[in-house]
Amino acid sequence: DHILERESRLKGELSVSKDRLIRMKNTEKNYVATRMQYDGKLREYMALISEMEEKYPRYYKLKYDTRMVPVNEIQKHLPSGHAAMIQYYIGSDRIYIAGITRNQVVIKAVDRNEVFDHHLHALLDLLANADMIEAENDFQLYHEYINTAHALYSHILQPVLAELKYPVKELIIIPDGYLCYLPFEILLTREDNSKRVNY
Repeated sequence: DHILERESRLKGELSVSKDRLIRMKNTEKNYVATRMQYDGKLREYMALISEMEEKYPRYYKLKYDTRMVPVNEIQKHLPSGHAAMIQYYIGSDRIYIAGITRNQVVIKAVDRNEVFDHHLHALLDLLANADMIEAENDFQLYHEYINTAHALYSHILQPVLAELKYPVKELIIIPDGYLCYLPFEILLTREDNSKRVNY
């Protein structure tokens, strides 16, 4: 269990470091320090993978075997005809989204801009806010949640879901970067214009 916790922690830290590095220009004053931090985390992660290969060869083969899996193999293993697997890759100025169902593949690219970053970090901050539990009747916090949750849905889920021919009842999400910290089930398909708090 201890090695799995280390793996999970390092993957999260690497993902955040990569995201931070992608957004920086190499002329920024903290770029070298950020790059060194990323390289250090990457070396630590690679050392952990080597340790896994030696101590847990079956787990290593299952998790890190880098054979390419054909799309039709993924489609065959989806749990139902109403399931979709959605994978993200966050670049410096674009977010690439792949949606796969049993009979369809959709690839989309959307802007990765300040508005997206603002909404994502605002929602993550709301979730991390301990006062959120105390403020269940705070209309301002509720309104902020509604706006950011719907804006993110419209930006990173709706473009792919709108292209799928069959209604999706089950999502399998493979996130990237800060999206690893986002519970996708809290995103909203529509805005709520009511004048009262209604979670």
